[in-house]
Amino acid sequence: MNSEYIQGILNHDSGTEYTIKSVQHDQHQNELYHIHDEKNSSSKSYYLKVFVSNAGFSDSITQNKISREIFASEIIRNKLNIPTPLMVVIEESKFGQPAILQEEIPGINFDRLIYSSHLNVSKNDLERISFQSGVYLSKIHGLTREYFGDIFDDSDKYYSSWEECFTDFVQNRLHESLNRGILNESQIDYFEKRLMSEKLNSNLSKPTFCHRDYSPQNIIVNPIDLSISGIIDFEDASYWVPEWDITRTIASFGNSCVQVELRRSFLSGYVSDHKVDVSQIKEQVEYYSPFESLNYWVWGWDRPKFHNDIVESIQKIAGINITNLT
Repeated sequence: MNSEYIQGILNHDSGTEYTIKSVQHDQHQNELYHIHDEKNSSSKSYYLKVFVSNAGFSDSITQNKISREIFASEIIRNKLNIPTPLMVVIEESKFGQPAILQEEIPGINFDRLIYSSHLNVSKNDLERISFQSGVYLSKIHGLTREYFGDIFDDSDKYYSSWEECFTDFVQNRLHESLNRGILNESQIDYFEKRLMSEKLNSNLSKPTFCHRDYSPQNIIVNPIDLSISGIIDFEDASYWVPEWDITRTIASFGNSCVQVELRRSFLSGYVSDHKVDVSQIKEQVEYYSPFESLNYWVWGWDRPKFHNDIVESIQKIAGINITNLT
């Protein structure tokens, strides 16, 4: 979508003067416009997220993602006093596609601090931020209820048991993987056998509020005092088990020497606020890691920059040669 077109609609409807500072999008992802309000004396900035029609989601799923992101952000901000973006829904008729406008949380994404050497953030500071991120996730996991599934109380997508909830999720991913040629029958069998393991129910928690993409790119850090200034991107939030969120975060840190230390700091922060046994967490992470990879494969398969990494990951985890790489 043309940036000038977006800017013209925003300026016409609001009576202000927005300037688009940058655009992040491709044919497989949401379009994200970084917008500056020229007339606001506080120089506020916003992000306009336009949910593209060819991102692989139906209209109903997209609307659910928008509603979930707004609702989940409000829960975290109001109940836990953890900063999340203030958001408003933009009428679909404006752009012909669903969109939300959210106030920018000042700061820098944690992943940029990790990977950008020119920012000169020390290893100790990175570990301190990682520790704080563990504390924040632990607080989020303090929110529980009586059944698993979507965060909406009136949703028809909830489950009385974690086994039922997780099995449904994995089977949907496996079905999609087979249909799209990501996995073959033998590789599907690997996951189905793993799904029947007693480890699935070996350390069950109550249904817990889970971010489901609690990764460094969704953690905003104040570049001055290097403290966490907010958490973003709650569009997949659900009441699951905390071990899944932890597994997702551990995977997102990567495997370099520095990143292994960040994972250790994250876990230390988590258990400091949430009295659990680290060895039990690590055992659960080992169990859920292949399923987290499966979720990543489905998400990234059609995105060219992730394809080779996914192929290597499938070969390593499933242990069977790929038969369909086209």
